[in-house]
Amino acid sequence: MKRILRCVATVMGVLLCLFVFQPATSGDLAYPGTLPDAAILEMTDTGATLKNNLLETVYHWGEAGLSTHFKNMREGRTGAESTSPFALELEGGRVLGAADFEMCGGVTREQVTAQPRARRLAERFKGWRLRMPFYNRSEGVDLVFAVTLRDGSNYVTQEVTITPRDHDLHVEAITLLDLEVEHAALAGDTQGAPVVAASMFFAYESPISESTLETGRVLCFTRRGNTLKAGETLHQSCVLGAVPADQARRGFLYYLERERAHPYRPFLHYNSWYDIAWGDRKFNEEQALAAITCFGEELTVKRGVVLQSFVFDDGWDDNSTLWDFHDGFPNGFAPLRDKAARYHSTVGTWLSPFGGYGETREQRLAFGREQGYEINASGFSMAGPRYYAWFKAICEEMIRDYGVNFFKFDGMGAGLGAGARGSRDYLNDVEALMNLTNELRENAPDLYISATTGTWPSPYFLWHADNIWRGSGDMGFSGQGSKRQQWINYRDTWTYRNIVQKGPLYPLNALMTQGIVQAHHGMAAELGNDVQEMADEIWSFFGSGTSLQELYIAPDLLSPAQWDVLAQAASWAHANTEVFVDTHWVGGDPGDNQPYGWASWSPGKAILVLRNPSEQPGTITVEVGAVLELPEDAPERFRVTSPRPNQRPVPVAFLKAGEPYCFELAPFEVLVFELLPEAL
Repeated sequence: MKRILRCVATVMGVLLCLFVFQPATSGDLAYPGTLPDAAILEMTDTGATLKNNLLETVYHWGEAGLSTHFKNMREGRTGAESTSPFALELEGGRVLGAADFEMCGGVTREQVTAQPRARRLAERFKGWRLRMPFYNRSEGVDLVFAVTLRDGSNYVTQEVTITPRDHDLHVEAITLLDLEVEHAALAGDTQGAPVVAASMFFAYESPISESTLETGRVLCFTRRGNTLKAGETLHQSCVLGAVPADQARRGFLYYLERERAHPYRPFLHYNSWYDIAWGDRKFNEEQALAAITCFGEELTVKRGVVLQSFVFDDGWDDNSTLWDFHDGFPNGFAPLRDKAARYHSTVGTWLSPFGGYGETREQRLAFGREQGYEINASGFSMAGPRYYAWFKAICEEMIRDYGVNFFKFDGMGAGLGAGARGSRDYLNDVEALMNLTNELRENAPDLYISATTGTWPSPYFLWHADNIWRGSGDMGFSGQGSKRQQWINYRDTWTYRNIVQKGPLYPLNALMTQGIVQAHHGMAAELGNDVQEMADEIWSFFGSGTSLQELYIAPDLLSPAQWDVLAQAASWAHANTEVFVDTHWVGGDPGDNQPYGWASWSPGKAILVLRNPSEQPGTITVEVGAVLELPEDAPERFRVTSPRPNQRPVPVAFLKAGEPYCFELAPFEVLVFELLPEAL
């Protein structure tokens, strides 16, 4: 982790220095085995092989069509074969497989150049690409099949580019993986879940994809049911990856960190909801400036913690327009931007692609109908060209005129009704919003995008957003204890049930869980202000590793001691970015009063956070090798310390793989440990 020491102010005669943490990227995420080396492409007249020291994928073409074979070279097991690497299902059930396309033009090899400043980590590495152009005469469709392997990758990507020449093409479904492979299993109960098979993984890289598993066969596809206009091009892709034995989660995460829209980075920020924003309540420039000043003085000036943004939620717009400021913001966000800059920060904002909620939503929709903006059952349709253009223009204005570096896109597709699966009815809306995120990042590559309702735990939302929503209500109370303990129980119960259980390969550090809460409105006003309990919430929140570090805090409610705890925990989390990039769940279901927590690992340090959700004492047994999912040859002995001030003495000095230790937890206790590897 790089740190820049910046001296910014003198307070009470003392020079104040801010440690501004430059977030680590997955360049710090260790591959859990022999590191993949340089990509190699070998070609003959009728075939090609893309490979490195970890994997090999072989392609053959000719009169019999196109066939592929993928293999994990390190594990030496049987691989995955396909005689139809792509297929289009058209209207009426007609299917065009690879054998129905003729090759037009020669197969070409391209050297992929590295882009050192690319936001997507994979693009910072060079590699090789194989391109095969095809044409189907009966439908007049061009299709380009391209395969890419970059240096350092444990996977190859296969992309199809589909373009109808002279007439529209109705596409019911697209299949990108039809594999013969043994012992395959779906890693999750959700659309867009990857398939794992021994030491390999496969996926159609889309959150709306589906997979079916038969004996010895895997199909990965999307149901589309929409029309591709003549001359319009559709890009779709899939992945074939290799992982070390017993390292499916970490090996998949290595791939995900390279390919997601932006590598993992913590984003600490104030959010106005529950404080000056709530329900249909409108807030104004004066209130927003006061919040910035208070947070800036307490966290940045007094305690040296810089917020990445001050985010203003629903309540700034005029509902009788569509995303224009109301009279309380005569100068838009410009005064807020300037005030935030004094604290080395900027502003972010809430926008709802489908129009928001409740009465304010209805008012926006009424105005939108008058303007001819497209509407569906959920609200505004991002798939509509008029509304898309307007929404995009608003986003670009926010970035250009007000320095916005964060969007909370609250509501897409089916919204709260999405569950663990989307609906084909909203496919175009979801894809349109994904396209928008890519377009916005062309000019603002570091833009952080939080995608909330309408998402589900498919890793492929992260190709476009930085996080998704954990699901269920914003806040709630469940289980035992005080209101705050019940809130923490609720937060973590639904993280476990909606994410851990339904999307086990979805990274827990890319979630909106509703942040740290202490404010005036809604359920936030019911939490009380017990200092110890709020400290438990703060440390458990940052210990979960989530990048979306939301502070739903009314600053007038915090004591100096609570500001201290918040600053300590936030600084600790930022300093350990290279550890939190690899975080997973440990223990059981908080909703069943089972002790649980989070484990994070890097070669140089591990972090373990444990919590007892019950009013009764509890225990949780930790065998550090299993809990940390240690890869082969990793250190197995750890010295145990705690970064949390005033935590009770560490109960055990060392943890060693193969030697279980039973932690005893008091009712509702939160324990935070750092595990430092030591030689045996």
